Amino acid sequence: MVCDERGTSCAGSQDGPFNLGLKYLESGEYEQAIEQLTMAIDQAPQDAMAYYHRGLAHGELGNYRRAIEDFTQAIALQPQNAEAYYNRGAAYGNLGKHRRAIEDFDWAIKLSPQDVGFYVMRGFAHSALGQYDQAVSDIEQAIEVCESQALREQLDELLQRMIRLRR
Repeated sequence: MVCDERGTSCAGSQDGPFNLGLKYLESGEYEQAIEQLTMAIDQAPQDAMAYYHRGLAHGELGNYRRAIEDFTQAIALQPQNAEAYYNRGAAYGNLGKHRRAIEDFDWAIKLSPQDVGFYVMRGFAHSALGQYDQAVSDIEQAIEVCESQALREQLDELLQRMIRLRR
């Protein structure tokens, strides 16, 4: 199976396991998505996006350890994939491993410094560790890179809550 660099279009049948896995993932049928994406991986073990999407499905089912395994493999195959670092960080956060989550959010930010969500999630991880100064800084950075006025207003409310926690 040969995919484009974003992994959204793969050669072969539209009903191939990768594309079916994506369809199941998008429709919330996570078990079926995992089954199809596993078949896609069996056919193309170097397909980073198949691992990435299977990791998303595992995460949606609360299988965070398995999601981490898949995101780790996706990163090994495609180390510039900021979303894989971000999602692995989120999975670590869901397991209460906030320091590991911060490391992944750091990488995601290095690879894609304009993504507001990466800063927000790192801020939540810092907050979970009681590191409120760093959490405030992350939310301030999110506001700085945010282009949406409506989202900036929501982030400002979040910033005010973080500042209150810091005191």
